[in-house]
Amino acid sequence: MSTDDVHAMASTSLQVMTASAVGGLSLDQISALASGASSLTTTQVTGLSASVVSQFTQGNLDNFDTAHIQALTSTQISALNAGNIDTQTVSRLSSTQVGKLTSSQVNTLSTGAVLLALSSTQIAGLTSLNASGLTTDSISLLNNSANMQALNAKALAALSTDDIAALNSVGGSSLLSTQIAALTTSQVAALTTVQISNWVSTQVQSLSAKQIVGLDASQLSSTQVGQLQGTQIAALGSTQVGEMSSTQFAAWSSTQLASLSATGAAGLTTDQVTTLDTNDLAQLNVKSLAAVGTDAIAALSSTQVAGLDANHLKALTSTQMAAFTTVEATALTSTQIAQLSSVQIAALSTDDIATFTSAEIASISATGMKGLSSADIMALTDAQLDGFGTQQPNMTNDQVAAVIAAYNDTTVS
Repeated sequence: MSTDDVHAMASTSLQVMTASAVGGLSLDQISALASGASSLTTTQVTGLSASVVSQFTQGNLDNFDTAHIQALTSTQISALNAGNIDTQTVSRLSSTQVGKLTSSQVNTLSTGAVLLALSSTQIAGLTSLNASGLTTDSISLLNNSANMQALNAKALAALSTDDIAALNSVGGSSLLSTQIAALTTSQVAALTTVQISNWVSTQVQSLSAKQIVGLDASQLSSTQVGQLQGTQIAALGSTQVGEMSSTQFAAWSSTQLASLSATGAAGLTTDQVTTLDTNDLAQLNVKSLAAVGTDAIAALSSTQVAGLDANHLKALTSTQMAAFTTVEATALTSTQIAQLSSVQIAALSTDDIATFTSAEIASISATGMKGLSSADIMALTDAQLDGFGTQQPNMTNDQVAAVIAAYNDTTVS
């Protein structure tokens, strides 16, 4: 059938053509119709071949009303030349059709900002397969609550980190808990302080332990830090903990501190440690305490040191004990000193040992005595040396000799 024949076809004749028959028409033949493709019924439109649809110009598409646009099948939608799709056509797509656009089409439409014509209902049609085509040129589409919350969680997870970072405060704060839970670790790392500044507890707590690893903890407010759950706190790394200000850190309750892992505790700063009261320290896992850095250990106050129970005191490593200041050593009680191992005693400096009273010297356990050096003993006063009166069965010959020499103010040979 020639284009002239098609042009001469009466509307009644055209209307009886089946969708299958229409599928045999070329674009030239369709264009020869009195009103072009818009002369076709919505049923006939479904019969158009993908090759014909791929040749549709912007004019062809603009001549279609909403009913004709929405009659296009999934195959036809995917065949459209995105460069010829304008905002008018985009606004007429159904949510299902939006979901059938390819990522390449979405990319073209996004770069040209044509996608800004989408409604929240249409946005709900985006899928994990095509949302990856979104670019920062059209990310403002999601910078309102209705549009952002309409986005499928899987589609959100398909956005690039640049897209995530380009969201404004409205877009970021509008994220639903289910959407936040779908974010990848990389996407979480791309979140900005502005985006998450207004998150409420349900949003903060929707982050999984795996996701929390990608979060810059310094971006959270003190209130938000205080909303973190135990599993989230346990997942924090040393860098994340170290990024927190003392004000943020102080927002944790004793119960929350109990969830801090050894990995996280290794990041504790001196400023953070000074905010802990004795109850906080008591709740800290012994393995976590053993991971605390030497600078932080050296920053402990007399009250904090005196409040350490037997289990926590025993957990301190020789490196940590070596970091003790004389102020901290002075704070140790007889009961605590009795718990120290020989390795811990040996790690204390001579100046630290010199702060012990005679009663504290007497409280050193038989095992602990093995860590006391001759130099430590020689630095003690006569009053302190009196504490060895009950220790003789636990002392080595060298230690006894050191005590005698110290009394006589002589050097041990």
